[in-house]
Amino acid sequence: MQLQSLKMPQKQVEEFEAWLQHDDKAGPERKMLYKLPHMRMWTKLRPFVREFLAAANEMFQLYIYTMGDRSYALEMASILDPGRIYFDGPERIIGRSDGTARHQKSLDIVLVGEEKVLILDDTEGVWPEHRSNLLRIERYLFLPDAPAHFGLRCPSLMTLQRDEDVEGGALATTLRVLKQVHTRYFEAPKGEQDVRRGLSEVKL
Repeated sequence: MQLQSLKMPQKQVEEFEAWLQHDDKAGPERKMLYKLPHMRMWTKLRPFVREFLAAANEMFQLYIYTMGDRSYALEMASILDPGRIYFDGPERIIGRSDGTARHQKSLDIVLVGEEKVLILDDTEGVWPEHRSNLLRIERYLFLPDAPAHFGLRCPSLMTLQRDEDVEGGALATTLRVLKQVHTRYFEAPKGEQDVRRGLSEVKL
């Protein structure tokens, strides 16, 4: 979610400054907007992300896997997990250069069986070989240039002067699915445990 603030129309600059002021008042523990100076961009955390990570970490071993470079992955890990609770080793943070195929993501660099891996991603096309493991989440389009970055012609959430709902938003909905898949996995007899089966049943 890149934002070149100097190129924004004045109205968007004013809207962004208003969000920054609100963010500053929230305090460091509730901060949602972060500037990444060396990457010349801003990033906005999705509402409910901290609660989501805490709950998901109780059920799963968490990884970051991005098509961005490794420096971006490490930067986002430091923002999402400053205490190194969820992504506590270098093997849990995967960037573009770590992959084995160009323009694709693959589970061949994740050191567990595919039947144990559940993927959460907003882009289905980068997982051509592992779609049965994929739970696709709605893309978060908050910052003004986010829709155009993904080739979409729609207003951003900031332009609409609202944000994603905490209780009914994508992360809260996804967490409910994860809990169901987790339950079904451990209810299955040993030898038949497979997150892909549980995910297909829940999605149906």
